[in-house]
Amino acid sequence: PSEAFCRHILEHAGVAITPGLDFSHPHASNHVRLAYTTELNQLQHAVNNITHALTRLI
Repeated sequence: PSEAFCRHILEHAGVAITPGLDFSHPHASNHVRLAYTTELNQLQHAVNNITHALTRLI
């Protein structure tokens, strides 16, 4: 499920997040990873885009 979720966010929000399957976690398919390595204003824009993309899933 995390791979499909990450693909949806990339396609609809323009934000790249990493599926949990890329990391060794017991329940990896239920997790994603986010990197916060940019300016605050870009993070705010990304969060707004993710929020909008999530409304398409509901």
